[in-house]
Amino acid sequence: MNGRSLKPALVLVFALGLVASACSSGPRLDAVITSVTTAQGWIDSGQDAKIVGEPLFYEPLAAAFDKSASLDASGLADAVSGIVVEMHQDGTLTDMSMQWYGIDLSEGPYDTSATPPAEPVCENTDASGDLLADVCQRGEIVVSTDPAYPPQSSLNEETNEYEGFDIDVATEIANRLGVKVGWEAPAWDTIIAGSWNGRWDMSVGSMTVTTERADVLYFTPAYYFTPAVLVVRGDDEEVKDVTTDLDGKKVGVCGGCTYDYFLQKTLEIPGYTFDFVIDDAEIKTYPTDTDALQDLNI
Repeated sequence: MNGRSLKPALVLVFALGLVASACSSGPRLDAVITSVTTAQGWIDSGQDAKIVGEPLFYEPLAAAFDKSASLDASGLADAVSGIVVEMHQDGTLTDMSMQWYGIDLSEGPYDTSATPPAEPVCENTDASGDLLADVCQRGEIVVSTDPAYPPQSSLNEETNEYEGFDIDVATEIANRLGVKVGWEAPAWDTIIAGSWNGRWDMSVGSMTVTTERADVLYFTPAYYFTPAVLVVRGDDEEVKDVTTDLDGKKVGVCGGCTYDYFLQKTLEIPGYTFDFVIDDAEIKTYPTDTDALQDLNI
């Protein structure tokens, strides 16, 4: 993975980190755990960093719905699950991944039990009194996204439009439902906590399916999969074996993310097992992965 390059647009976005890292303040880190897409984009932007070792684990990333919604969201979750399966089968997710990442990240073990619905869904459903019926009646599905993570999602300042892989996935889901798409950009910890109070209908934000999150959210089958990797400074010659060389060291992660749970050895993803190879790390949490990577350069 670390031998591949990502798209030029991603390189440009991460090049902004050159300025931010020069101004950043905080503890110097020994390493950062992030997705291979974020890591490679950071490196391709000219940052002096490198990926070390094999991936620590693989994340299945899925769309999510609030279990506590006042209108039952299970019917909408089922319909979108079928759409995701169809997008796998017809190659749509492969094409989108190649466009935004230059590699196919849609390959992985996803649940194929959901039946692709007749489309557009809103012209063929008999749903009544639930969130699916409400979305169809409104003619719009409101989607939460996190624009701090290009190329998954970012705000184009010139067009004032969201763009990215997650944006394209959500827009295609809306098209197959037969409705327009609207956007909200709440804080990440608000999205994963559930209890959305009807502020948005669906999350398409590269969310990993964890046991804890599944207590409050419905999940679709994974629409893509990303390796979690370890990033160190380019001149670092001490970290060679990830199973021993980071024990007790400072490791940066986004707070409340799967990488944080991995270091705490509490990460649970249904159907997956983990080898928690880093012991007693001094965990440093940040609002985003990019913030952590900026501190890596201090």
